[in-house]
Amino acid sequence: MVESKSPSNPDVVGAGGTWALLLSSSLTVMGGAVVAPALPRIHQAFAGDWQSLLLTKLVLTLPALAIAVAAPGGGRILARFGKRRVLLAGL
Repeated sequence: MVESKSPSNPDVVGAGGTWALLLSSSLTVMGGAVVAPALPRIHQAFAGDWQSLLLTKLVLTLPALAIAVAAPGGGRILARFGKRRVLLAGL
């Protein structure tokens, strides 16, 4: 999906922009993959706390839930301000 930039459409991204969007969207998955191997150690560290097993499992679940809840609002923001502006503001 490589498109050339067009002066009439500022939301069209080139090859570099496509890669930037692709890599930034994979951060959520990479974050879960990085944390998952540490979950047993996290559970051990908080073993004395109330419901530590449940809370340890929520370490992976809550970010995905937050993304699902915030996605509609994020879509509205993207539609209003454009992908590039929102991505740069997020960085």
